[in-house]
Amino acid sequence: MATIEEIEAQGWSLNPGRYVGIEVEELDDEVFDGVLGQLLSEST
Repeated sequence: MATIEEIEAQGWSLNPGRYVGIEVEELDDEVFDGVLGQLLSEST
């Protein structure tokens, strides 16, 4: 739930993405290649 002050600070935007945090996992190139390869093999 956002406060009026938070909404005002966001230029009165009601876009939920501005108020909900997301968790971002950093992957190095080797791990990324492994995950991408696995996803690609599952999709075919």
